[in-house]
Amino acid sequence: MSATQLKNMSAHHHALVDFIIENSHERGWRAKACVQFGITPAYLSIIWHSDIFKEHFYERLTQWREGATREIQAQQIALVKKAMDRLMTILDDDKTDDRLVLDVANATMKNLGFTPSPGAAPQYSKETEITRTQTRELAPGILEQARITYRKVTSTHEQLPAAVD
Repeated sequence: MSATQLKNMSAHHHALVDFIIENSHERGWRAKACVQFGITPAYLSIIWHSDIFKEHFYERLTQWREGATREIQAQQIALVKKAMDRLMTILDDDKTDDRLVLDVANATMKNLGFTPSPGAAPQYSKETEITRTQTRELAPGILEQARITYRKVTSTHEQLPAAVD
């Protein structure tokens, strides 16, 4: 809360609220507001940070958004109706390519949420490899000979000797 507060809202302040709502999306709206209403940027700051102004501003903004939302929704519904009428005309024509009909049907089903999601598809489990551990005893020196052969082959890239059956 700023030290200097607006005490009450005048018609001038109500007009400023409407101006801000209509122009705040533009760059430099603060300077335009100062010129339009004949106030200084410092006074605009005092008004803007006043509790009573903020309360009225957000109340008015909520009313404006609700009206705009209803208007946009009405336009969207009219647009969808027009598109559906046109689409039905196209689909009713016997000359329409069957692939187009299928694409429209698939898109419509997807938008309505009727297409299966990846989680709904049958899940096939991967075959798991079963390993068994077997312990074998080696004759003395065989493991050491295998290590020596491995080191020799990996360091010199020689071919391994043929396996003994």
